[in-house]
This record gives sequence, structure tokens and C-alpha cells, in this order.
Amino acid sequence: MSSLRGRLSLGVLGVVAALALVAVPAQASLHPFVGTLASQTLLNDACGLTVGPEGLIYVSDYQNDRVVTFNDGGGFVGAIPTARTENSTCALAVDSGGHIYADYFRGPVEVFGTGTGVIDAERSTGVAVDPGTDDLYVTHGDQISAYEAPVLPGDTPTTIGAGALGDAYAAAVSGFAATSGYLYVGDAADDTVKVFDPATDTDDPIATIDGAETPLGEFRDLTDTALAVDDSNGHLFVLDNLQPGFVEPLAAVYEFDEAGNYLGQLLRKIVHGGPSGLAVNNSIDSETGKTRGTIYVTSGNEVRVLPGNPPGEEGSQIYSFCAAGACSVSPSHPLELVKSGSGAGVVTSFLPGAIGATLPGLECGTICATEFDQGTLVTLIATPRPHSAFTGWSVAGQPAACPGTGNCKVTVNAATEVTANFTAIPQQTLSVAKTGSGQGTITSSPAGIECGTVCAAPYDRGSTVALVAEAVPGSEFTGWSGACSGVGICKVNLAGDQSVGAEFRAISRLVPVERDSGKRTLAISVTGDGAGTITSDPAGIECGTPCSGAYAPGTRVTLTAKADSESRFLGFSGCDSSTASTCTLTLSSSRTVGASFAEYQPLELAGLSLNGAKAALSVVVPAKGTLSAKARQLAPSSVKAKKASTLTLPLSLNKAARKALARKGKLEVKVKLTFKPSNGDPAVTLEKTITFRKKGGR
Repeated sequence: MSSLRGRLSLGVLGVVAALALVAVPAQASLHPFVGTLASQTLLNDACGLTVGPEGLIYVSDYQNDRVVTFNDGGGFVGAIPTARTENSTCALAVDSGGHIYADYFRGPVEVFGTGTGVIDAERSTGVAVDPGTDDLYVTHGDQISAYEAPVLPGDTPTTIGAGALGDAYAAAVSGFAATSGYLYVGDAADDTVKVFDPATDTDDPIATIDGAETPLGEFRDLTDTALAVDDSNGHLFVLDNLQPGFVEPLAAVYEFDEAGNYLGQLLRKIVHGGPSGLAVNNSIDSETGKTRGTIYVTSGNEVRVLPGNPPGEEGSQIYSFCAAGACSVSPSHPLELVKSGSGAGVVTSFLPGAIGATLPGLECGTICATEFDQGTLVTLIATPRPHSAFTGWSVAGQPAACPGTGNCKVTVNAATEVTANFTAIPQQTLSVAKTGSGQGTITSSPAGIECGTVCAAPYDRGSTVALVAEAVPGSEFTGWSGACSGVGICKVNLAGDQSVGAEFRAISRLVPVERDSGKRTLAISVTGDGAGTITSDPAGIECGTPCSGAYAPGTRVTLTAKADSESRFLGFSGCDSSTASTCTLTLSSSRTVGASFAEYQPLELAGLSLNGAKAALSVVVPAKGTLSAKARQLAPSSVKAKKASTLTLPLSLNKAARKALARKGKLEVKVKLTFKPSNGDPAVTLEKTITFRKKGGR
């Protein structure tokens, strides 16, 4: 593209390329919150926004299928209806001639203004205009399409970043002299911002911003991100989703200087509702001759009753923040977290949001210091790592603050240092020795022993470990020795090292019930920490513990397992054929069948958030595995758990269901939740009926 000229000296390029190596302490916001811009105009899902060179503010009013314009004072100017209603506009860009480029959410890019038409027909995720040349950039997942000005429908683009991008969302172009024409692209594949100079290299980025100096030590999620550049100083603003999968997530807007160094973030209280629009007013104030520099952020999916509107009339909001140096910055003070002791752990901080949310401010682990506005009440939460214990706080100069091991609440009125002490828990070894002529396995809870192969493991001193013995077909478990006795579950308290023996005996020949009858014996070996009943057809067996029955030679027997209410059946072994709950075999000779029950660990619902055709379901899962949701009206959805935890599962109505919701106003969907443990245990299911109601939300 002939108009993509060289714009940067080698000296500045060297600074930008090294940006990932620069460490800058977190600072307080350089842009105090001013207020809500569009307080009298209803916006239903303000998906994106941009500011034109004349200072007009353009906002995508997604659910109302229009682009709304305001002046720089927040006054309503007008509305432009969009051409498509199934999937409306989201990202916006405006060139010097007043042409509005609109990205239809996951669809084409069209231009409004003096000419109207499709510029880019592919699935697009963002648009940006070079303020110096009016060249247009459109992000497409693994590449960027670049259109040379003047941009017209039917133009053929060149490609930027092919092979360097994984999942591009949003773009911004710098108009600052030292970085003029630099193209910034959010890449959700690795959650970084890639920096391109199209004048020198259309394939590879000249730098990558990874968010390492932000309070969380990384960008959390750049899917549907938004980027903006302040042309007065070259500063880059990045919107980061802190709660992926939530309908109305918390988010943060981070600021970086022209060399990619982290400077701080916008006030933490204005980060709720899935912000999806971000822009800097780079227009020139005719009275001062300076760039206005005001920053705007939309509240995205979140809708609220706005001042001046009656209850029930809700709308998205546009928050405005001062340009750098244009407003006084409230005093702030550093909060430093020091970890001490022989153990390991993580400390996180939360503070009350202006709209009732809890917002992250510090996570230590990765970042152990940040700044808060004077008077901020911060709650610190300590979470020990495995084999460590949290033993208490201390606050420098405040000996009575934060007693005990609960959450520490401290008000930041000056530089504050808090120490969190983690102590390593001594480890004790539990050893298992298998004896006898038979075979079987020993497993432990908590995990560690699977014997089999691993017959000893370390555990925290004072913890209790449960051992379960399971014989293989042809063997039986005859009992514990050492720290346990009997044949049930062995529970060992590890005040010190402990040893346990487990004996298995081979069943060489089953003694017939009636020695002279010629009958065959069917023996049932029941194992596991659950409970249930095994019955037979023909009759003869009905038990929940090891038992047997006698049958004529050649009898075909079907066994059926039924778990008790707080258990689940894991399966049979030693059958000719089996299903999930039955076992079938023919008794040409005496035989032994194994049956195993486990304690039932059900799914638990922890919460539900609804917004129109989307929902977020919080579910407590019992172990590592995959949670999925299925319903005729839903798009497929699944999420993985690394351990027993509370997962957030996003749900979205499919196209047909969205139309039904729009027509009826509400829609009941019966959702089947399935959790598949990674260890091969049977899946756990739960059904939940969710009522979707027509409301804002993409």
C-alpha cells in the first residue's frame, strides 16, 4: 500500500521492541472518573464506540439496531439506523471525511456516510482507521485486512499479520508523531497485544505487549477486547475481561505509554457489565488548540435505570474519564504485600465497587504491590498452596490490625506494608504392603497411593487418609493389618509415618453350597466406599456385602445393581457381558463377580445470571473433569475443571431459540448438565430448567 509510509526512527523502534523487559510499578489512575455521558438516552447494549475528528461520539446501540451520536458534552445529536437487524453493529471507526465503518458483530463491515455498502464481507471482529491516512484495518481472527484510502465497496485488501495472529479482536492505529501509523491488535489466542508497523513489515509484529506489569501479571482475556490510542502522547489503552464466561463480567482498562510500559488503570469502580467499547477523544479543542483527550468506556451488556428516566426504563452507560493532566488526581498510596515463612501461598485483594461488585486489585503470586486511592478499604485473602498452612497477618505500624487467620481488612491512608505468613506442613509417609496369594488394588483419598504401582506417598502431618481395597476376579480381600484392621475402609491419621498391610487371597475353588447337589456357586465380591444392593434373576442373590448363591449348571444369571441414595454404582467385573447396571453370565462352573459402589458426589448449582438470550450458570463440580450443557435450544457449551471447584458455564440460545424468545418474550429451556471426571469415573448429570426472558444482551 503506497500510503503506508515509514514513520518511526530506529531509536524509538528499539525502545518499543524491548517493552516486555521493562518493569514499571503499578500507579494510581492518571484519569479520574468524570461521570456518565449519555444519562438521558436509552442505549440497549452499547457494544462499541469511536470519536470522529470533529469531536462527535458514535455509539453502537446494538439491541436497537442503530448508531447513536453525541457531542463532546454528552448531548444527543442523532441516530443512524443500521441495515441489518439479526446481528447489529458493534465495533466502529470514523475517518476524516465522516465515513462510519461498522463491524456487524461476527459479520461483515459496512460503511455509512456519503457512500453506503459492504467493504469487507468476511467474519470480522474489529475495525480501525489510521488518523493520518484514512486507511482502514479489519481484524479477521488470524489476520488483518488493510484497505487503502479512499476506501470503497469492492476494494481488494492487502493482508497484515498472517501467521503471527491466532485470534485477533479489535484494532487501533496511533496518530502520535513517534509511533504514527502503528497498528495495535488484541490477540485472544495468547492474550497479548501485537504491535505492527505496516510500513516496514506486513507479516511480523515489531513488539508484543503481554500485560506482565498489570496488577494480575497478565491480560486475563482479550476476547472481544477494545483498544484506543491517545494521539497527544501515544498512550495505548487496553480493555481486559477479568471474568471470562460471565454475562456481565468485571473488566479493567489498562494504560501503557508509547514504548509499551505499563502506567496504571482507570478507576477500578467503573469496570462492571462487560465493557465492550473504548475510545479516546483525539479531536482538537478550538479554544485551546489542544487534543481533548477524554476517555470513554461503554458498560456493554449491563443495563441500569439512568438518572432522569422512570423505573423500568434501563439503558447502557458511557463512562467518561479525564484527559491526562486535565483533572486533579486523588492522592494514592502503595500497598505492599510481603510473604514470609517456610510455606507457600497466594494473596489476593478485593475492594467494594461503586455499584456493589467486588473488584480485583492485587494478586501476590505474580504482583506483590500496587497503589490504591487514599481511604480505600482493601480486603486481603490468603490461600495456602498444598502442603502449606496460612498462620497469620501482620501490618507494619498497626500491631492490632488483622488478628488471626481470617481475611485482613486494611484502610490505605498512607504507604502500607502487610505481611502474610505461610508455614510448610511437615510431611509423613503412609506405606502399604500387599500380601497373600491373591491380587487387588489399593487406592487412597486424598490421592497419592495407587497400589498397583505406587504403594507409598507423603501427606500433611495430622491429616486422615482413607484406603480402599478392591480384589480382582478370582481373588478376595481378607483384611488389613498394621494401622488398620477388618475389611472395610481403612482410615489412618498421620501423626507420624504409618504402615498398613493388605492381604488378598486367591479363590482356587469355590465350595458348593450343597456338596452333593451338583450346583454351581456364584459369589459376589462388593468393594468401594459406597453402598447398594445386588439382586439376581433367577432369584438367589440379594445383598450389599460379599455373598453367594447356588444355581444348576448352565443357568444364565442376570445380576442388577442399585446404588443407595448417597452412592453410585461404578460397575461389574467378571461378567460374560454387562451394561451400566447389569451383569449377565452362564454358570458352566462356579464363578466370582466383582461389584463396586462409590460415594456419590453430585453436582451443585451455585448461581445463575441471565441477560436476554445468554446466561451464566455457576456449578460446583467434585473433581477434575469437563462440565457440559446440552439442550435443543442451546448452542454447545463446555468448560474444563482442573480440580474440585466452582465453574462458570456460559449458555447461549441458538438462532431458532433467539427468534422464539423475541416472539414470545420468554422461553423455558430444560438444560441437562453432564460432568465427566478425568479419572474415568462415570459421568454425573443434573437437569435444570432455565427461563430466558427478552432483554438486552448479544
